[in-house]
Amino acid sequence: MNKTQILIVEDEGIVAKDLQAMLRRLGYHVPATVGTGELAIQTALQNQPDLILMDIQLRGSMDGIQASAAITSRQDVPILYLTANSDEATLQRAKATGPFGFLVKPFEERAIQAGIEMALYKHQTDKRIREREQWLSTTLTSIADAVITTDPEGRITFLNTAAEKLSGWAQGEALRRPYADVFNILDELTRTVPPDRVANALREGTIASFSNHTLLVCRDRSEVHIEHSVAPIRQGLQGDIGGCVIVFSDVTDRKQLEEQLRQVQKLDAIGKLAGGIAHDFNNAITAIIGYAEMILLRVTDADPLFGDAKQIVRAAEHSARLTHQLLAFSRKQVLQPRSLDLDHELQHVDGMVRRLIGASINLSMDAAPGLWPTLADAGQIHQVVLNLAINARDAMPDGGDLKIALSNTTVTAAEALRIPDGRPGEFVLLTVTDTGTGMSREVAKRIFEPFFTTKEAGKGTGLGLATCHGIIRQTAGLIAVASEPGVGTTFSIYLPKAEASEKATVHAFKDNEMPRGTETILLVEDEEILRELGVQVLESLGYRVIPAEDGKAATDYLGEHSRDCIDLVVTDLVMPRVNGRELIAWISANVGEMRVLFMSGYTDDEIIRCAVRGAEVEYLQKPFTPIALARKIREVLDRASTVQTAAA
Repeated sequence: MNKTQILIVEDEGIVAKDLQAMLRRLGYHVPATVGTGELAIQTALQNQPDLILMDIQLRGSMDGIQASAAITSRQDVPILYLTANSDEATLQRAKATGPFGFLVKPFEERAIQAGIEMALYKHQTDKRIREREQWLSTTLTSIADAVITTDPEGRITFLNTAAEKLSGWAQGEALRRPYADVFNILDELTRTVPPDRVANALREGTIASFSNHTLLVCRDRSEVHIEHSVAPIRQGLQGDIGGCVIVFSDVTDRKQLEEQLRQVQKLDAIGKLAGGIAHDFNNAITAIIGYAEMILLRVTDADPLFGDAKQIVRAAEHSARLTHQLLAFSRKQVLQPRSLDLDHELQHVDGMVRRLIGASINLSMDAAPGLWPTLADAGQIHQVVLNLAINARDAMPDGGDLKIALSNTTVTAAEALRIPDGRPGEFVLLTVTDTGTGMSREVAKRIFEPFFTTKEAGKGTGLGLATCHGIIRQTAGLIAVASEPGVGTTFSIYLPKAEASEKATVHAFKDNEMPRGTETILLVEDEEILRELGVQVLESLGYRVIPAEDGKAATDYLGEHSRDCIDLVVTDLVMPRVNGRELIAWISANVGEMRVLFMSGYTDDEIIRCAVRGAEVEYLQKPFTPIALARKIREVLDRASTVQTAAA
């Protein structure tokens, strides 16, 4: 059985002899004891010990720390430092050399043995880990990725099939060539040759990997985004550098996905800001529209106030459309989707589209037979089609062709990579194609950003396409654009296939009718001006109205009065103390079933979204008019059964 070889480096003769005797009693072999750093280096190289006990303080020009650094730079051997009372600076220098431990004088036999065995075990463990990692790295990357190897002078000795395909060089043509002829790379940002990592690996044995901003210039001068790693090939017991291995792979698809992710994150950040602004703005617009329409109801056409009130309503409605676009872009509006026949929906907007684009543009609408139903909000899809038609019209000032087409499509995993934020699945594909001026690639990348427009000042807000993007994403759909300057543009919209058709119930009212009633309504709204407006409108229509300034006031009232006196709860969602969602949860737990109508200028409440989608609760989006409020309340009250208020 081979004994562990331990070299002792100690300049005190008595200490060295005592230590040697102790080690021999413990079963170790001591091939030599030396007293200087220079002798330590020479003896270590000659004897190749399994471990070295190195005194930090040595006589001569070289201390133990310097000797250790010189030895470990040439051979892989664990070192334990021997020390008595070294100062802090010396200890820090020693730690920098990566020792396997410190043994403090005077020595105890048990401590010496424990330190040695721990150092030997750690050294063997570290060595196995390094070897295993190197084997796994080389094996795994070589199988799937492109691999090039070189000799010590940097001449190519091997290309695998993936490297041949990616670089355009056949192995027979590349052999013995300098690696830079085949592995010709550029920095994507600066268009310059990056630092030569291959030369560093061959010269110094360094290992490096790079995942960003590197272009491989192929043999045909085309360019491919790559990530790559460079490592020396070690040979023999001494680990001499016998060449270099370069592993690289095409990351073009990943780069595209990263760019799409950055775009989505940018749009989401702006969307959160837009949604927050829209909430407060919609409350103000609701009050402006409401009070202006109340004036219109009280005056005749001949009254001077009539025209002024009309202008107020028009301006407020314009502002409402802007906030609606902001909510659509930010995907914070509450949609009421149902199963739609998109061909039927396009017929609804055919006349409006023709009026918008004018006679100089030829319009064609085609739908493939057997079109699948899709789950979407009909009004929002109309808005998307109209926005895209307007965009196409502006791109064809001298006339042209506009084609709107519908078809079924199945997106594969490979195809999903080419669609922003794409995913596989079955979709109804809506394409809008024009023969207009088209866009450059740089403009197309930004086309869905809010407030980005190529139109002249005053000719557009830059919200139209951002609104389309928000609506489609909120509908769980996909949207992509393909364009070429001078040729035209195609917008492709993928709407998810619906499994079953649903019929929507429609409550018919006459023009400008404000239906009346005598029921009791609990109106919960924290904005005082809106609460007063609601009371005024509803009481004028015959309802008994109980106002509450927030959810807490509402629960207090309901706790003191019988629920039989309340026919409907109309509540805002965003309120202090107790919000709308918490109020309904309280009613569900303490009262039971009750008709509920939610209203809000903005909501990102997923539970409410699900409830609206399942027709479990009713929702009225701010801003709304007094007529819209009266009609919605009448619809809810006229339903045959009460609404289960537990939104779950």
